[in-house]
Amino acid sequence: MSHIVRIEDDFDMDKIRTSGQCFRMARLDDGAYRAIASDRVLYMRKLGEDGAGADWEASCTPEEWDSFWSGYFDLGRDYS
Repeated sequence: MSHIVRIEDDFDMDKIRTSGQCFRMARLDDGAYRAIASDRVLYMRKLGEDGAGADWEASCTPEEWDSFWSGYFDLGRDYS
C-alpha cells in the first residue's frame, strides 16, 4: 500500500540520510529510500518536482503519514 505525498519545502532525502540525524536510513540501488524508525519501515521514491515542491510515493497509509512520518521528518517546520 502506498500513497502520494506532496512536500513543499526543501526536502532532500540524501541530505537527511547523511546528516547524522537519521541513523537507519538508506538509499537503495533503484533510487528509492528506506527509513526505519521505532517499529516502522518506510520506502519513499521521488516522482517529480516543480518550483513549489515535489511529489513522493510513500509506502504507508495517509493516516500513518500524518500521525507518524510527517512529524518524524519535521515537515511542520519551514526549512527554506
